[in-house]
Amino acid sequence: MSRDQKNILIADNDTGVVDALQSVFTDQTIRATAASRNDDPNELIAREDIDLVLLDLEFRGLGTMSPKTFMSRNRHLPVVTVSKDSDRDTRIQALEDGADDHFFKPFDAREIAARVRALLRRIDQMAREERDEHDGSVSDVKGIDQITFDQWIVFPSKLEMRSLFDGKRCPLTTGDFNLLMVFLENPQTVLSRDEIMDALHGHNWSPFDRSIDNQISRLRRKLDPDRKQTEIIKTVRGIGYSLVSDVQRVR
Repeated sequence: MSRDQKNILIADNDTGVVDALQSVFTDQTIRATAASRNDDPNELIAREDIDLVLLDLEFRGLGTMSPKTFMSRNRHLPVVTVSKDSDRDTRIQALEDGADDHFFKPFDAREIAARVRALLRRIDQMAREERDEHDGSVSDVKGIDQITFDQWIVFPSKLEMRSLFDGKRCPLTTGDFNLLMVFLENPQTVLSRDEIMDALHGHNWSPFDRSIDNQISRLRRKLDPDRKQTEIIKTVRGIGYSLVSDVQRVR
């Protein structure tokens, strides 16, 4: 297989689902590899060049390994999870455990294919930007307003965040950066979901829009990619979220 062709691993108990997904991924840019119920997806990942995993949260091939452990073990790979359980908490938990996206069954295979292609495009773009800036360092942007917290330094005018340790840039989308700035402007303050949405969108948002939970889960993973620390953005049950780190501004 040419490495210009992406390889997607489908780990799902339902052969009908596997067939449907394989049919929409059958083209010259994406190959779909299926894991049977008796296959250990970790072995397939070790043996083949896998670019993304579509994982049924109840996939039998995981054995006693939890989906969270699987995603932690394979944190270098993007993972899209699916489940029969359509409860919102299931989706939020999957995202907090490391999933990049989550779908409920039954789903439209074409929509998953479109989301996967978009996710792979973003990852490729971030990789290209990282290669272009591999020589960048914090010293490159001295003199610009800066905000430091935890292990990061933020340059608001450049919409950029870098590691305080090695100057490596953290790939944040515009949405990620805007959300981060809401927390940096209100450190160690509990913000409700409504307050966060108001800060991001003014009053132009639906009260039924719970996408902020997904955004915060994604931002958490970027702030602590190795999952070695306690949460920098803490969930305050029944209220909202709080940035627990000290924040310092340098001008």
